[in-house]
This record gives sequence, structure tokens and C-alpha cells, in this order.
Amino acid sequence: MANKDHFYAPKIEELLFICIPSVDGIMGRLETQEIDFVDNGDLVLRPSQAEQMKKKKHLSVVRTTDICWYHLVPRASCLPWRDIEFRRAWHHSIDRKFLVDVVWEGGGRIPKSNTFLVEGNPFHNPNLPPIPNYDLKLARQILKDAGYSWDSEGRLVYPPPTDKKFIERVTRVCKPGYTWAGLKMQPK
Repeated sequence: MANKDHFYAPKIEELLFICIPSVDGIMGRLETQEIDFVDNGDLVLRPSQAEQMKKKKHLSVVRTTDICWYHLVPRASCLPWRDIEFRRAWHHSIDRKFLVDVVWEGGGRIPKSNTFLVEGNPFHNPNLPPIPNYDLKLARQILKDAGYSWDSEGRLVYPPPTDKKFIERVTRVCKPGYTWAGLKMQPK
């Protein structure tokens, strides 16, 4: 309830918070005017759902530039992600345009540089290298050149344990002499 005697009196009478566990539930309550406002948190309206909401005369949909992101992060602490060549190939296997155009119904954007921090994020660095192109042939060639192979069912097989280049790549995750926050990284 509003405290009208407060030195900065509220402009509304009361505010009721309702937890609704699904997007469909939120949309239904907006349509029937059971709720007036949505701060969706982790629930995201797809663009087609937002268009559906725009058709309701009592609703307005406001679209803003966002700095949120969906990103894929490899765990470099385990195989196969420890291998830089595997990670390079993996980057070429992601069809980012398809994700934005189809999965997110055009409601996203691809950063210009190879980072998940999009333009507008205070930590975005536009001087990073560009995002690798989607190219499955190149991804496969990178893996082949790095000593990977495929079994008879098409599953990827690690390089043999005698492959010295592979062993070096997976034991040295960062460049020699790399420093971060005053720590000097030394390969064993």
C-alpha cells in the first residue's frame, strides 16, 4: 500500500508482485488484463510472441537495445576444449546467422568482433578479431590437420597418444609468457 505521507510520495496506490512460471502464463494474464506490466527476468518473449502482444489495444511493447547475450563458452580445463585447434574448428561450426534469423526470429544480433560482449556493453572491445565464418569444410580440415580422424560411424576420434603436437597443445593452454592480473603463466 502506498504511504502518502512519505516525503517522496508514490504515484501509484499499490504494487503487487506475481510469480508466473511460464511465458504462456504471462502472455495470458497480459491479454486478460490480470497484470499490467512484465519484467520478464529469465523468461524471454520471442519476437513472434511480442508481435502477438502488440495486437492488443491495451498493451504496448517497447523494444530496447540490450546488452544481454547468449554465448557458448568452452571449458578449456577439459578435453577436447583444451586443444586450441579443436576450439578453432568449433568456432567455424557455429552458424550464428541461422541462430539469429531462425532460432531467435531475427531478434538478436551478431557481434562484429569475436566476443560475446555486444556493442553497447561497457566491456565490449571492437578491436578484437572478427568472428570466424561458418564453414564446416574448414572446421573439418582444421581438425584433420590437427591429427583428428573419424571412425566408421562418423564420430570424431582424438589424435593418437603418440602425437607430440597434440600433447603439447593440450598441456599448454595459454601462450608462453602470458600474464594476467600480475600472474605469470608458466607451462610445466
